[in-house]
Amino acid sequence: MQNLKNIIKKPIKMSLKENLNYMTVAYLKELAEKYEVNKVYKMKKQELVDILAERIQDKNYLISNIAAFEERRDYDKFFFGIEADELVIALGYSQIGVSFIYDIGDGNVKSVIPDELIDIIKNLDMNEVNLVKSRYSLVFNYIRAFGNLYGIYEKNVLINTFNKQNEGTGIQPLTSEEFEYCLHKYNIFNEEVGFNGVEVICSALCVLEDTYKKVAEGQKGKEYYIPNKEELLKYSNEYYIKPTKYYDDLYAYLMKVVNDKSIVNELMIAIYSYCVMDSFTIDLLLARLELLGVKYNNLGEAQQLLALCIKFSNNTHKWINRGWTASDLYKHNNNSNNIVVNTKVGRNDPCPCGSGKKYKKCCGR
Repeated sequence: MQNLKNIIKKPIKMSLKENLNYMTVAYLKELAEKYEVNKVYKMKKQELVDILAERIQDKNYLISNIAAFEERRDYDKFFFGIEADELVIALGYSQIGVSFIYDIGDGNVKSVIPDELIDIIKNLDMNEVNLVKSRYSLVFNYIRAFGNLYGIYEKNVLINTFNKQNEGTGIQPLTSEEFEYCLHKYNIFNEEVGFNGVEVICSALCVLEDTYKKVAEGQKGKEYYIPNKEELLKYSNEYYIKPTKYYDDLYAYLMKVVNDKSIVNELMIAIYSYCVMDSFTIDLLLARLELLGVKYNNLGEAQQLLALCIKFSNNTHKWINRGWTASDLYKHNNNSNNIVVNTKVGRNDPCPCGSGKKYKKCCGR
């Protein structure tokens, strides 16, 4: 979640302004964004230090940022069993100007909370912090789930879904303004997502331009697959794979040839990730298997594996289909653009592995 790029190699200071003055302008500008300071590009370093010292000591700003960090800690613990150690906690708080990390030599570091903040933090109303954290947790998990299920999605679809699924529960409706504020806080401690004012773009597609274009083009004209709240929020875990017969069949086959549960789990996550982005090819899997000592003399020997992968891919919820599986689209729309690949492929047909070659010159050899 964090790194040691902002470690201080100078004499330890205990005042907030002195510590802020130690930091780079780049760090101060990042911090200013988290504390909603506008027009930082016009400010000199001392101006930034002065206004940040004021904002960091403001209880409301402090609660908002602390709650965002604590939400991420809870998320990591709940889904992955990760308990943050003292250094991770200190690094997290250093991202919001609450602690500062000093190099004290011999490979050791020391975390310092400025004197002005010690009493402020001690006197924070933890009920208030927990209320903000609870709200963040619900909204953030919708953001995570939508990113994992759709890759690209419209802000208003998430807001409408949130409000519809939580209607009559006593949960406060989500407004456009609150969503954008929560998205801003989400980006502090999670993989940053893109936002153009209308669409939210998951972190993977922010760096994969060609895949982004492919997904955006493929989504045109398709409705969103929106499961019920319980199922939807399962996708807030990036490693969640919906259990299906096709998953079980592929898993069982891989266990037979690899015979190592942890490796097969990793393979299934990798296969699933490629399928979600509609970029899976059999060559990728065969290369991974060969590294594990599982070698096919020719692709014709891998027909059973190929058939299992096709069925799994056709029943995987894909970004390009706005969360629908290819099988779902075929059943509901009978649209020729979304026809499920049949495992009985003609020799002159495109190979279903995704290589772009004819079947007879690829997996049909």
